[in-house]
Amino acid sequence: MKNYPITLVTISSVVFISLTLLWPAASFANNEETVIAEPLESDREPNKLSLLETVTIDSQEYIIPESWQDRKLGPLPLAQSPLVMVPPEFVKNNGHIYLLPEARDTFQKMAETAKKAGIAMIIDSGYRSVRYQKKIYRRLMDKGKTFAEVARYVAPPGYSEHMLGLAVDFVPSNWHFVDNPVYQWLKEHGSTFGFNESYPEISSDNRPWEPSHWIFRPTISPLQTARKFK
Repeated sequence: MKNYPITLVTISSVVFISLTLLWPAASFANNEETVIAEPLESDREPNKLSLLETVTIDSQEYIIPESWQDRKLGPLPLAQSPLVMVPPEFVKNNGHIYLLPEARDTFQKMAETAKKAGIAMIIDSGYRSVRYQKKIYRRLMDKGKTFAEVARYVAPPGYSEHMLGLAVDFVPSNWHFVDNPVYQWLKEHGSTFGFNESYPEISSDNRPWEPSHWIFRPTISPLQTARKFK
C-alpha cells in the first residue's frame, strides 16, 4: 500500500513523457500530410503572365492590354490580294490611301452616291501595315504616353483592322465626326454598301467609341476575314 502512490506517479510521469515526445511527431506528420494533399500554386494554375500576348517595339516587349487579348488579326496576303489606291478626290489633301479592290470599289460607289446627296466623304486612313502601326505607337510614346494609354484608343500593332485593307477613318477622325453629316448618312446607308461602324457607342466589350472608324464587311466579320487571310 505504501508503494501505490509512487506507482501512480510513476505511471503518470511515463504517460506525460510519452505524450510530450510523441506530440511533435504526430503534429509534424499531420502538417506533412496537409502539404502533400495541397498542390503548389504553380502546379494548380499556370503562370498567367506567360500566357499573355505581347508585342515588341524597338526591342522593348509590351504586354497587350486585356481588352485586346485574343484579338490578333492575320496578315494581309499582298501577293494574292494587291492593294489599290482610293481616288484622291475622296482622300484628305488628295493623299494616297490604299484598300483591297472590293473594299475600294464599294467605298468609291458609296462616296459617289453620298456626293449626289450633297454629302462629301473624305478619309484620312485606309490600309496600315504592322510596321506603320508601330511607328504610330513610337511617336505617341515619345510624347510621354505609356503603351497602355496609347492602346486605350489605338489598336496595338497586329490588332488593327486597318491591316486587313478593309477599314477606313473618315475626316475628322475624332469625336467631332459624330456631328458631321457624313456620320448621319453612314448610320442610315452605310450597311447598304457593306460598311459598318466597328466600335459603336454601345458595345458588348465596352471599347471606346470610334465613330469615324468603319470597316467593309458585307457578309463576314473582321475576325473571320483575318482567319481567311491566314
